Amino acid sequence: MSKLKEAIGEVEDLVFVSDRHASITHALETIFPDAYHGACYHHISMNVVAKFNSDHCHVLMYNIITNNYVESFNNKTWDARSFPITTFVEFIRFTLQSWFCDRREMSEKKTTTLAPTYEKNLVDMVEKARFLIPYAIGRHEFHVLDGELNGEVILLNKTCTCGVFQIIGIPCAHALSGSLKRGVNFYSLCSNYYKIETWRFSYTESIYPTGNEEEWIVPHDIMTIKVRTPAQKQPSWSSKEETR
Repeated sequence: MSKLKEAIGEVEDLVFVSDRHASITHALETIFPDAYHGACYHHISMNVVAKFNSDHCHVLMYNIITNNYVESFNNKTWDARSFPITTFVEFIRFTLQSWFCDRREMSEKKTTTLAPTYEKNLVDMVEKARFLIPYAIGRHEFHVLDGELNGEVILLNKTCTCGVFQIIGIPCAHALSGSLKRGVNFYSLCSNYYKIETWRFSYTESIYPTGNEEEWIVPHDIMTIKVRTPAQKQPSWSSKEETR
């Protein structure tokens, strides 16, 4: 960094991008104290994958990274995209009507405290927590050893240094290990978003058919809108064909 300073001198709005290694940070603070220091996106990505690659973090990765709901909806509506627009919209409405009804009936039959997927995740996490070693720091604070990341837990704040607890709202293995030691109810540590009551409430409303088009009451400003033919872009290959 000293040699670089000799070569370029003082540069206004100078920016460094690095992997945030401690030695680089220290050198920049000493040699280029006024420069901006950013983190390399590539290194951040690798660090996230490496840090959350352990078993007790698989729930976090699944919840945050996947887009299964979007893919499921796209697959369901794929063939219907060739329908006329009004038919396509009606297909979507009917699909949502069926989904809401099915999920409402399904949720009413469940007797678990959490929605089924998260109930299973919690049970699996509890089993892993039984093999961890919690060392009490205070009444509700623990340093939990797992042979990998370890974690410092504060049950009252629902936090753990591994980050899983506060991000997904379900206690991580570290927090569950501490709650086992103190006899704390696991479900009291879970966010209400995962409770069975919340799941049921999400589908309490019903989606109804739109009725016959002749009976619709359409506002005047909508009725008078003129829908023009969409502008079409000429394919790049067509101009080449015309030139030939």
